[in-house]
Amino acid sequence: MNQYGFAEIEQALNGADAAVSVAEAHGCLCGALCVMPQFSAQHWLRELLPDPAEDLVLSESVVDAVLAQVYRTTHEALRGADMDFTPILPNDDLPLNQRILALAQWSQGFLYGFGIGAPVLSEQLPDEVNEVLKDLSEIARASDTETMGTDEEEQAYTELVEYLRAAVQLIHDELVPLRTAQASALPH
Repeated sequence: MNQYGFAEIEQALNGADAAVSVAEAHGCLCGALCVMPQFSAQHWLRELLPDPAEDLVLSESVVDAVLAQVYRTTHEALRGADMDFTPILPNDDLPLNQRILALAQWSQGFLYGFGIGAPVLSEQLPDEVNEVLKDLSEIARASDTETMGTDEEEQAYTELVEYLRAAVQLIHDELVPLRTAQASALPH
């Protein structure tokens, strides 16, 4: 688990002048880790930061420490056998409509990260993966809608987050053969 909370990660991203939200940044990381056998923390920083040269300066900073830890724990959670992956989303104390927007941003980030990986045609992906990618595309379209904050809406949000957690783990696990084939094709 991440030792840093959502606010600390947000502060780190803001300190690095990243143009993306915490949710979108984490989604990007997860999408890329699903398809790329060697997606480093530095590669992730280059995707997030407006000036790619600045990621080298960040290596000694608190910003880098926070983001490196997020990278490490996310990588370990996805690759681990414990199935303890969790998307980084705002705490439940924020209004539901803000959490829904963050969920949409996370999904957009995931699709972006998935897309920056090695090109994979949808025909090459397992049907389950294509189905989840379609679902993430739908979630990414969520907009700032008025919510009542009812128990039913909260329950639906909780179920959607749980679906996302399990679906991303499924994508990661289903694409082990793809990452293995890519890794063996890399120069040694």
